Amino acid sequence: MAAFRNRSVGFVFQTHNLLPEFSVLENVTLPCLIARMDPVEARRRAVALLGEVGLSERVAHRTGEISGGEQQRTAICRALVMEPSVLLADEPTGTSIARRRPAWSTFSSRSTGHGVSPCSW
Repeated sequence: MAAFRNRSVGFVFQTHNLLPEFSVLENVTLPCLIARMDPVEARRRAVALLGEVGLSERVAHRTGEISGGEQQRTAICRALVMEPSVLLADEPTGTSIARRRPAWSTFSSRSTGHGVSPCSW
């Protein structure tokens, strides 16, 4: 069940649930490493997603060093990095996402353009 969840379901929580001892990049690559993906591929995917949401310059920062909106964008990238079939999102337009077009655009385009079924609660 855990392997299915890791590979097929992306989660975006309202509280982000990022690991404070890890960098932005490490938080995003974590699902890939859990799935035993090649670390080079995991990093490539994470860097690409972080670039799409304007966080290229923040990849080395720990999550406590970035704003709430940047934390939410990091959480979106973490949810998308495994290219899941289903995205579960707790109020994905909450906080500053709705005002932050790159993050919302990435979230919604991955949902509709890549065969992903979004579900928000």
